[in-house]
Amino acid sequence: DTMSQGVIFRDASGRIISANPAAERIFGRKLSDMIGKTSAEIHEQALREDGTVLPAGSFPADVALRTGQPLSGVVMATLNPVENDYRWLSVNAVPIFPPGADTPSLVYILFDDITERRRIERDLREARDHLELARILAQHAALAIENARLYADAKRHTTRVSALNTALRVLSAQRSLAPLLHEIARQALNLSGFFQATVLLP
Repeated sequence: DTMSQGVIFRDASGRIISANPAAERIFGRKLSDMIGKTSAEIHEQALREDGTVLPAGSFPADVALRTGQPLSGVVMATLNPVENDYRWLSVNAVPIFPPGADTPSLVYILFDDITERRRIERDLREARDHLELARILAQHAALAIENARLYADAKRHTTRVSALNTALRVLSAQRSLAPLLHEIARQALNLSGFFQATVLLP
């Protein structure tokens, strides 16, 4: 049997009466170990899609038998004892009624192993989260660089204003032109970064 989907039939009491090889592989159990057992006996540590415990009586086969209504795409996890890891399943359960009966005598369960698909979806979510984090960090870095540039510009502007104020103070305090020119030259040196300058007076 090369069918990838698991197939199980359960009787009216919810006990397994047949299962295909794919079901054996996905569950990690031999058919002889599953025959006659209920969902709760096979899946002792089953989980709901949100990761909480799936209690007895809440399995898709149980609900389909109890309500007489089919279920489609129920996501659950079962612990595979061979792999010692969970297998995630998408389960369809269809009740089967004998002619003229109001209650089902069997339930047909078809399920897909979606473990790998869920892993890929999780990896994609994590990758998107990492990209978003990188984008936010890049924005903060760009803002920090811009703030540093603005601070440097403001500092240079403050230095220029301070030099101008010093020159004006000298102008108001000195009546001779020579000291004023010397002070202006000194302030210009501070702004230009040169170490020495000569002021030529007429």
